[in-house]
Amino acid sequence: MEIAQKVYEALKADTLGIAQIVGDLDEVEGAISSGKYTTKHIEIEWMPKRDRLRSQLADAKEATLSKIRKIVDDYKQEQEAALVLDPAALTDDYKLLVSGIELTERDLCAILDRSGNNLTMQQMTHRYAKQHNVQLPKERAFMGDSEAAESVGFANGLYDIASRYTSRYMVRTDGLKMLDKFFLVEG
Repeated sequence: MEIAQKVYEALKADTLGIAQIVGDLDEVEGAISSGKYTTKHIEIEWMPKRDRLRSQLADAKEATLSKIRKIVDDYKQEQEAALVLDPAALTDDYKLLVSGIELTERDLCAILDRSGNNLTMQQMTHRYAKQHNVQLPKERAFMGDSEAAESVGFANGLYDIASRYTSRYMVRTDGLKMLDKFFLVEG
């Protein structure tokens, strides 16, 4: 699942999860401002409830941001790990890459096909292509350092969006609609 989808789903689930607290807080604040109760009754009965509910909301927001931070950090680690070569992942195709035989685009594409999810072999194949000026099809592109930096920046941007959402919109009655706007979800 893509990181944006993971962040969106986590925010949506947590927004739905705090709906009861938000409703209870609205009810308590309505009672406080209704004028039906004496100041003493409000101080004894309603203020402690309001403070408890506000504390629960603050804790829920903090837990949401911690969850989003973990999603983002895990994603960033995955992106960085993809660029680290693993000698244990070298296959027999590596022998072709270092043999001195001039490999063609077709040869390299065949190696990539055999590599599957082996990021080390994919990276080695792309390095060979770059060093020997072999043009691979665009759909065979491999994420390099600049793309990794870009994806990490994107992940950090998602955390910033989540932070703004939780601080301003998560507890609003239209919070889910705002979440959809933040993530450009139509529906």
